[in-house]
Order: sequence, then C-alpha cells, then structure tokens
Amino acid sequence: MLSAGGVDPAGSLIILVTDGEQNIEPFVDHPTVKPAIISSGIMVDSILLSANADNVLISLAADTGDKFIHSSNTNLPAYLHLDT
Repeated sequence: MLSAGGVDPAGSLIILVTDGEQNIEPFVDHPTVKPAIISSGIMVDSILLSANADNVLISLAADTGDKFIHSSNTNLPAYLHLDT
C-alpha cells in the first residue's frame, strides 16, 4: 500500500498533522502499520497539537529518522524538537 506502480517509496515524506490521538484505524501501533512505514524507508514529520499527545505518534518521527513538532498549548507557538 505504501508503493504504487512499482515505485520505491524510500525517502518519501509523510507530514502528519494530528490532535495527538490515534482515532482512525488502522492505528500506528497496529502490528503491521508502524513496521511497514519503517521498513519502507518513508520519513514521517509529526505535528502534534495536544496536551496529551500519544507516545506512539511522538516516537513515529524518531523511529523513521525525522522530526516532530509538539505544542501542548495551542495559544503558544509550537516548538521544534530535532533528534540528532
């Protein structure tokens, strides 16, 4: 599903903007979803707008070698966390 027409998705980027909760299936922590994203070589930038962001969504960016933005207060600017 992550590739179409024989195109290798490695190096592609998903920009995930979320309320910080997993509420649409299949969830990232489903046994097939996160491993498929990681093994495909796709990077995920996560923008989480929540005081209680799901750790699975936070870890998705780190596990794919990219970054996440998390803001626990939508009245304040978000901060950028870079895992290096």
